Amino acid sequence: MANLKFMTTWPEAMGGGETLFPEKVMASRLNDQVSTEWILYEKQRQGPPVQLMSLVPKIHTIRKGNRWKAGDLIHPQIWLGKPYKSKVIQFHRAFKCTGIQDISVKYLSAGVTYNAKKGTEPKLGYAPRNTFVKKVTVDGKALRLKKLKELAIFDGFNDLSHFFKYFHEDFEGQIIHWSKNRY
Repeated sequence: MANLKFMTTWPEAMGGGETLFPEKVMASRLNDQVSTEWILYEKQRQGPPVQLMSLVPKIHTIRKGNRWKAGDLIHPQIWLGKPYKSKVIQFHRAFKCTGIQDISVKYLSAGVTYNAKKGTEPKLGYAPRNTFVKKVTVDGKALRLKKLKELAIFDGFNDLSHFFKYFHEDFEGQIIHWSKNRY
């Protein structure tokens, strides 16, 4: 049993605004129940309610480290204010982690090329000065561009560039799944 906290607003460096992570998680679990705390939270929230059916569901999340395993019970939570400095509520009833995949985001130096469309290994070649090539691997395999875009969208990001604004440096962690989808 583990708490899994989701941010509700994007960092300013990413343009701010709502993440809609809780709503996107709920959209992935439409047959499940939301918590009473979430209903009370929604009542005091500003603006019109979000239509869950109109959202691309968030079917997994990415976390640093290696502490999750398949079968863990996920208690999805949000902070009511600033992360780590405010009260937390559980917005949905607990559900099981259906699987884990290791993920790595590497920024390769200028002068290294990587073809995400083909998923080829990095090699020396021409790259504009002060640029970095991003390589994302899941379970040790480089993701092709189509799968990389899918990963970003199903993790709740607007698009691939939004994903790389968040993962703007080397990263090692896990994809925590609550659906059957895998990469």
